[in-house]
Amino acid sequence: MKKIKIKLKDLQNLKKNNKVFIDTIEGKSEILDTYIKHGEGFHFVFDDNSEVKCHVYHKFSDDCKTWKDAQHYQVGDYICGKKIISKDNIQSQDWYDFTCDNETESYIYNGIHHHNSGKSFTQYLILRYILMYTDFKVLITVPSISLVEQLFSDFKDYTNDDWDVEKEVTKVHSKSIENPNARVVISTWQTCAKKEPSYFQQFDAYMCDEAHTASAKEISKIIDNLAHAKFRFGLTGTLDGTDLHELEMIGRFGRLYRVVSTNDLMESGDLAELKVNFLKIKYLFI
Repeated sequence: MKKIKIKLKDLQNLKKNNKVFIDTIEGKSEILDTYIKHGEGFHFVFDDNSEVKCHVYHKFSDDCKTWKDAQHYQVGDYICGKKIISKDNIQSQDWYDFTCDNETESYIYNGIHHHNSGKSFTQYLILRYILMYTDFKVLITVPSISLVEQLFSDFKDYTNDDWDVEKEVTKVHSKSIENPNARVVISTWQTCAKKEPSYFQQFDAYMCDEAHTASAKEISKIIDNLAHAKFRFGLTGTLDGTDLHELEMIGRFGRLYRVVSTNDLMESGDLAELKVNFLKIKYLFI
């Protein structure tokens, strides 16, 4: 494996013929896709002279278990052992981030753990719109317990009005107790797939996180039980690019919408330089 330093605009060309990896708490993880979001941000400078520029809702963590928005960090705080010596506001602009193929959906850059939050913010906006203009009950499925907890935490961070996340959202997994009065259910698809078909009749809207896994038996069962739902949303940064995969997604969720293509973001040349690793394996045939 060879380490290189590369600008984001050159990443797409590199990915055409190579798998591209970045450091994560789980080792090397493949870079999958890129997101765009708009808003204000911050410019952090640390005591080792490293810098980070990010959206206000960009998340950092010391252990990839407990995450905190950039807006909640102040001068003098520490992130991954690095002391913040200055924090300046950045006016509204487009921010770009990418997803990684690992359990925590995070990566390490400049010695700091970063979380990919593009999809969760999109889910939050869709969810609040549905709750505001309908009386629907919403089911959201994610691949793991840690992502149930993370999405619940994200919703609390994104809320700046009187919407009560603790009351309106319930977590459903092997270690939780479901609140039947909540309008929003966040569940692992493993737990949800064990429910009886009648359980799903209460939901009029469905969001499937990591929707590229929708071909799995459990996900298929959930979606089949939600054929009556008025809305079904599939969110992913990991379409494999094949016609068959896209047709499968269209069959389950409807027309595909790409907020921004990876190629467009690469050509725009945004973001600071990244340290990226790619793996080239030469097999010895005997």
